[in-house]
Amino acid sequence: MNETKTEQKPAPGRFQRMKMRMMKPVMALSIAITAMMGSASAVTVNFSGVVDVIDAVIPIFDSLVDLIIAVVPLIIVMAVVGGIVMLIKRVLGSSLGGFKI
Repeated sequence: MNETKTEQKPAPGRFQRMKMRMMKPVMALSIAITAMMGSASAVTVNFSGVVDVIDAVIPIFDSLVDLIIAVVPLIIVMAVVGGIVMLIKRVLGSSLGGFKI
């Protein structure tokens, strides 16, 4: 008659399982970032290689912009002409189709 009832905790839901699975990597990442902050601020970086790459890429972007500026009006004209042709085709198709016996 000395039965003790053991309370069972409900099984964790999907959110709880996801939270438990994600907590360790997030904590480890935040600790690693915090530990590296002091040493990263003391380092000097030489950006001359990056500047050379950017200087080499800028002329390519200039020519791409010129190409886009030259092509966009043609695309707009083709879209307008195509829309007008489709409108005429539908109007003539519906009017001519209504007279068929």
